Amino acid sequence: MYRRSFAAILAALLVAGQAIAEVEPAADAVSCMASGYDVFIQNDSDTVIAAGTEIDWHVPFTRTSGTHSLRRALDPGTRVALSGAMGSDFVGGDSPCEVLAAQEPEE
Repeated sequence: MYRRSFAAILAALLVAGQAIAEVEPAADAVSCMASGYDVFIQNDSDTVIAAGTEIDWHVPFTRTSGTHSLRRALDPGTRVALSGAMGSDFVGGDSPCEVLAAQEPEE
């Protein structure tokens, strides 16, 4: 469910005709951290990120990546835990991961 190849995610974005930099909210408004078997996604912006927003993430150290759809709105400064998102890849301590894109649902 959480595992996808980086190439597949990038290809899907390019096929959809959306450049990563143009996706709203901006990917830099969202950060992530991997710890143990879990990934934590945090809203670093000053605005609420809507429920249903698709967030593509990638942990370079383990080459693990995935897409998460927010079930609830994510308030500024709060985070959501993706329990077990790393699959069998264990990360000791906190390891940075990259948010590749964040796309709000279409209305």
